[in-house]
Amino acid sequence: MTTLRRGALLALITLTTLLGPTGPAHASFDNTAATTATLTTTTIAPPTAVTAQMTSCSNSRTQTVLVSWEASTSKRVSGYTVAILNSAGTTISTVQVGATTTSATVSLDRLSVDPATLTFTTTTLTDYGWTATSPRKAPLPC
Repeated sequence: MTTLRRGALLALITLTTLLGPTGPAHASFDNTAATTATLTTTTIAPPTAVTAQMTSCSNSRTQTVLVSWEASTSKRVSGYTVAILNSAGTTISTVQVGATTTSATVSLDRLSVDPATLTFTTTTLTDYGWTATSPRKAPLPC
C-alpha cells in the first residue's frame, strides 16, 4: 500500500470515528393501556317536613322551641345542623346533632330576641363535606 493510500485510509477511519455513524439513531417505546371510567354526581337531599314548635309558652325569660324533621335520603349523612336566624336572616345560634337524630330542642332568651320573629333551618351534613339546607321555617305559636 502506498503512503498516499495509507494516509487517505487513516483520514477516513479518523473521520468515521469522530463523526460517528452516518445517520441518527432512533428508538421509541410504546406502552399503552385501555381503561374505562364512570363519573357520576349526586345531589344532597335536605331534611324534609321541618317543623318548629314552641314547647314552653310561659312568660318566663327562656322559651323552648322543638325543631323536628324527616331524615335526609342521601347516603353517608354524618349529622344535621339546626340554625336559628333572626328576622334579618342572620344566624343567631346553631345546634349540631348526630346522623340518626331527627329533632333538636333550642332554648331562647326572650329578653335578647323575640321568639315569634325567628326562623329555623336544618342542614344535612355528609362525611365528604357536602351539605343541603331546608327552606326557612317559622316556629308555630303556642
